[in-house]
Amino acid sequence: MSQKSSSLDIEGKVGSFELPSSLLFYIKDEKMKETVLHHIVDKYQISSQDEVHLVADEKKSKKGAVTIGAMREFIKKISLTPVGPVRLGIIESAESMTTEAANALLKTLEEPPRKALLTLFSKNSKLLSTIKSRCREIEIAEGGDKIEADPEIEKLLLRPFSVQSKFVEEKIKSNGSDELIEKLILEAALRVRREKDGSSTALVKEAFKTKKLIAGNANSRLAIENLLLKFLK
Repeated sequence: MSQKSSSLDIEGKVGSFELPSSLLFYIKDEKMKETVLHHIVDKYQISSQDEVHLVADEKKSKKGAVTIGAMREFIKKISLTPVGPVRLGIIESAESMTTEAANALLKTLEEPPRKALLTLFSKNSKLLSTIKSRCREIEIAEGGDKIEADPEIEKLLLRPFSVQSKFVEEKIKSNGSDELIEKLILEAALRVRREKDGSSTALVKEAFKTKKLIAGNANSRLAIENLLLKFLK
């Protein structure tokens, strides 16, 4: 069943899952796709050695399709034993799969490798029904302009660091750190959408990293203050 939302609640939409698992994201925005991947990689501590990418083959296909040859190589790599806890397979343009490539993937979706997480990204729903039925479908709604930034956070980021530090201390004392870190993740993601050069992508990664540190019992005030310093750069 497809889940749809106009928010950036990636945590709520992806949630937790047991391995092996297959996720199918309907998403058009390339920068938002990077944000989703950062979330998955950070949350499940996936090593870069365990990331397997499959993209459309521009050289072997005039239409830039995902070919059967590329798919076979992808399946071979995703079947290897992971270095860490998870082997992450990333299919960048699932809508570009040829029928032969899709059928080859279908066999892997039916009997996925142990400890494998397959993530498919598609700009539309024009995929084989058998592919969709074997994946958990997640729709990331379009339109960064529909997602409103938090005015309190926007104002805070314009203030001197000493003021930011006091704000963080008061917020944590009154409401804890969860709400504040989620607002900062949202602000980082919105910056990625607003910028054309993707310079804030690293900021999104740092925001998720900060959330993980806090969940691991790090000092929440110091962790958030350190993140705010990165917003100033």
